[in-house]
Amino acid sequence: MKTWYARLAVILGIIWLCAPAPAIARDCDMNVSPSASPLNYKPRESRCEGVFREQVVGRTNLRIIGYHANRASFGTPDARSVLLKALSIPRGRSKVMKVVSRRPNENYQMDTAQLGTDGTYPWPLDILKKVAPPLRAIHLAGLVCVDECGVGRTRRSTLAPIQFPSSRGASATLRPRIIIKSDTSLKSVRVAMRDASGHVNTRQIASNVPYGAATTYILPNLDGAYCDITITVESQRGARDQIEARLLLP
Repeated sequence: MKTWYARLAVILGIIWLCAPAPAIARDCDMNVSPSASPLNYKPRESRCEGVFREQVVGRTNLRIIGYHANRASFGTPDARSVLLKALSIPRGRSKVMKVVSRRPNENYQMDTAQLGTDGTYPWPLDILKKVAPPLRAIHLAGLVCVDECGVGRTRRSTLAPIQFPSSRGASATLRPRIIIKSDTSLKSVRVAMRDASGHVNTRQIASNVPYGAATTYILPNLDGAYCDITITVESQRGARDQIEARLLLP
């Protein structure tokens, strides 16, 4: 009997050692500083989610906070969860789904790497519904980072779009869009896009953007599986900033 228990203990130990690391170990954004709120950003089952401390203002901190295949929606107003889907994600590459608040001075974030084989994630809305003032779908921006989620100055991020469930009566047609944000007021926002065929499209998409406001840009029709985008901004004080990303097209 002792021998049987010993063998069982060895088997269980091997299973424990070989089991994948908890989702929280790779899902949480290490650049986020949790707040003192009961809803602070921390591991929650299959995701990391919550509110965090306000970022230091005064610098541009230009970033893409959303890449949507369609308009953000929870499907129904009383939804307790929402099925998000990452489109065009390459097989065999790591990916993290990220959702943040696009409202000024609203520091909320959800991160998860627990996507299904079809790119879906059933997102429980219990934490989101406790945030005050209430966050609706139109207040959110989300995207999927492929391989590297951090946006470094010398690294171009690869982003895949999130598809939200269609609200009642809404068109099911995909209209990809990006959502851009910075931590200062902007005099101008310009984008330059190069699709897989080499065609370049450059235009100014916004001007006189207030501090903390997000800018949404619906992408034009593009050829190929991806496009490379360069976003250039100028602040009201004359400071310039620029970021690059590769957008995987739905």
